[in-house]
Amino acid sequence: MGRLDPTKTGAQPAAATEVSPYAAMVVKRYEARKTRLKKMKWAEGEAPGPDASQEEKEAYRKFYEEQTSVNGCSVPGVSLAQEGSPVAGYRSPENVQACNTHDVGYGRGGSGDDRKAADEALYREIKANGQPVRARVTYAGVRVFGWMFFSYRDKGPLPIPEGK
Repeated sequence: MGRLDPTKTGAQPAAATEVSPYAAMVVKRYEARKTRLKKMKWAEGEAPGPDASQEEKEAYRKFYEEQTSVNGCSVPGVSLAQEGSPVAGYRSPENVQACNTHDVGYGRGGSGDDRKAADEALYREIKANGQPVRARVTYAGVRVFGWMFFSYRDKGPLPIPEGK
C-alpha cells in the first residue's frame, strides 16, 4: 500500500501532528528511571570508571555523600547522650570523630567482615580516647544492633569517589 497524499486526503502529515501534553512527563519519568538504575548499580558497589563523564562522576559523588552521611555518636531513638546526662561525655569531639568515621564505614557497606572491621575501629578509637568501659559498651551495642544500619553490598564497599 502506498503513502497517502495529505493534500488529497486532508490528513495532516506525521511531522505536523500535535505533541501530547504529557510528553514532558514521560521524558522526566524516563530520566528519573535512568537515575534510579544508576543508583541501584552504584548501591551494589560499582562506581563510574575513569572514562565516565564529569557529570556522572559528580552524580556518583553526591550519591556517595548521601550514603555516607554522618550524625556523630547517636543511639537511634534514644536520647541518652543529651547535655547534662551521665553519659554526655560520649559526645566528646574525639568520640564524635570516631563515630563519624564509623558512620562512613557503615554507609560504604560491604560484607559482614567490613562491618566488623568498622566496629573494631570504633572500639579502638574510643578506647584510645581513655574510655575503655565506654568503648566496650559501644562495641557491644554496634555488634548487636548495627546490622540494621549497615549497607550490605555483594560487590564490596562503595568505592571512594575521585578527589575525596
